[in-house]
Amino acid sequence: MIARALQWLCDLDGVRPGATQALELQWRAPIARWLALTLVAALAILLTWLYLRHRPIAGRRIVLAVMRACLFAVLLAIACQPMLVFQRDRVEPASVQILLDGSASMQTREPYSDAQLGERMRTAAGLGMNGDLSSQSRIDLARRALLHDGAAPLQALSANNDVSLASFGTTSEPLGTIHAGAHASGAKEAMGAWQAIAPETHLLSALASTLSEESRLAAIVVVSDGRAVDASGLAGVIEAARDRQVKIYTVPVGSPESRCDLAIGPLTVDENVFADDLFTVRAAVSASGVDAPGEASVELRADSDDAPLAAKTISLDPQTLYVPVELTAGPLPVGRHRVRLSITADQLDGDPANNTSATDMEVRGDTIRVLYVEDRPRYEYRYIKNALLREPSIRLSCLLLDADLGFAQEGTDPIRRFPETPEELDRFDVVLFGDVDPHGLWLTGAQADMLVDFVSRRGGGFGLIAGQHSAPASFRGTTLERLLPVRFDDNTDHTRQTITAVFHPKLTPEGAASRVVRFDKVRSTSREIFDSLPGIYWFAPTSGPAPGAEVLVEHPTQRCGTGHAPIVAVGRCGAGA
Repeated sequence: MIARALQWLCDLDGVRPGATQALELQWRAPIARWLALTLVAALAILLTWLYLRHRPIAGRRIVLAVMRACLFAVLLAIACQPMLVFQRDRVEPASVQILLDGSASMQTREPYSDAQLGERMRTAAGLGMNGDLSSQSRIDLARRALLHDGAAPLQALSANNDVSLASFGTTSEPLGTIHAGAHASGAKEAMGAWQAIAPETHLLSALASTLSEESRLAAIVVVSDGRAVDASGLAGVIEAARDRQVKIYTVPVGSPESRCDLAIGPLTVDENVFADDLFTVRAAVSASGVDAPGEASVELRADSDDAPLAAKTISLDPQTLYVPVELTAGPLPVGRHRVRLSITADQLDGDPANNTSATDMEVRGDTIRVLYVEDRPRYEYRYIKNALLREPSIRLSCLLLDADLGFAQEGTDPIRRFPETPEELDRFDVVLFGDVDPHGLWLTGAQADMLVDFVSRRGGGFGLIAGQHSAPASFRGTTLERLLPVRFDDNTDHTRQTITAVFHPKLTPEGAASRVVRFDKVRSTSREIFDSLPGIYWFAPTSGPAPGAEVLVEHPTQRCGTGHAPIVAVGRCGAGA
């Protein structure tokens, strides 16, 4: 009866301690024993001194002493934060993670000339003795093997374990879970969601993620054709699995025989393509089983045109698994187009089905609206203004700050002042600053904040062309500094120095791959053209590129920080660049 009353008082009606599961009193913030004894001794001395001083009646003295002692004990217990602990032990099933390779190479179909291997593959996949293995891709064979005989392999694993299924390529995607003791009826749906479309295989990332996220992990089963982008961290993953006592089992898929297979990965095209503009298509060609150096022809076509838009020849080598391909073509009419890249080679290709890749692209008929602000009509202003005016896909508004009041501002859409509202600024896609001083009366603090918001939140573009008077050093410490792809610090002299000898800027690897510094359809030709350009006599010193920025052109000798001084740099600021 007393126990029931205590359970009701402590709101423990739902707890039923057994013979081996008892309630235990514990302290969240226990006080050291020496401190507790010191406090008790101090209380005893205090009470004795009080009673000897006032000399109350003996019975009352005992009652008061007991009450004070109880009150002190309660306060001391509250300070130690008592709690009732009911420990219940529960045995949960372990977890087995099955990682299924989702890379595009799993779509490969191949013959199995080894009779014994072919027989084992037919038996595992449930194809029968006369089944055609060459008509089944690697992912088809693996899927059939896992679902064969009522998903018997998965059913056996889930007898005592929770079985989690996930595909991995560039990222890991969960497919489903089969709980311990449950029927593997959901395995067919999970296997249907397994697709082989990823351009790369990041196996180590998938293993590391599984080891860090799953707490009850007992084993990992990897079903893969064995290709991986990077194996440099394999030792660390194995060590982490050994520390957690997690076993890793591998199930190889595919034929061990080497054969030539050329495949084109997903295509990427320029985000914005305008009418009468060239566009660039990029892809990676995977070449497996190449036994001797050779060549392959790559052609770019559009569904609206039977003739090739562009073509090139790439070199194949047994030591090179991936060959980057970039083709520039155009122009195309305004509208939506489907472009496809195909490859043909002299060597026998084991799977011609993956020799073509296609994507959709939109050719826009509108124009880019540019606001160009410059302080004075220097040479750069006249050259850039005329170049932009000649471009039919650009609507230009020029704002010359040093012009007279009656000067007619130039451009296809003249403007008299810098935009004062977000609506006015949203009329433009790109804001280009020349050698201007942001501290001048032409730009208020509110307009500077509005420009930063235009770039970082609304995805607008911003560019700065350095000059010999103000930009970019005058932007240091202002709101607009965060828009620049360069940085400034106190350890660098940002004042311009007189240069008497010409220097030729150097193109960086990032610049050679960028379309910003592209003078020809062919990269090598563009570099030759760049190296043949006249030298320059001055540049704006900075402290180097901002975090995350890329340097496309740099000074050949002048250094700042840990690298060469940037001449042309690009970067992002939030949603814009």
